[in-house]
Amino acid sequence: MHDDEEAFGALGAVYGTRETDEEKRVRSGAIQSALVGAVAPPRAIASICDRLAEIAAELPDNG
Repeated sequence: MHDDEEAFGALGAVYGTRETDEEKRVRSGAIQSALVGAVAPPRAIASICDRLAEIAAELPDNG
């Protein structure tokens, strides 16, 4: 949960004000980076759940 809070906190931080074209460009790049970071914790959880489902599906076969 803490990783998720940190990732989305970073995303929220880049949604600040923008004035010049340069600031807008920098902000856009920062948003892209923050979005990549923000999806990492949920993606890791989904990967673990997927693996757990694979293991659970094997249980009846392995007794």
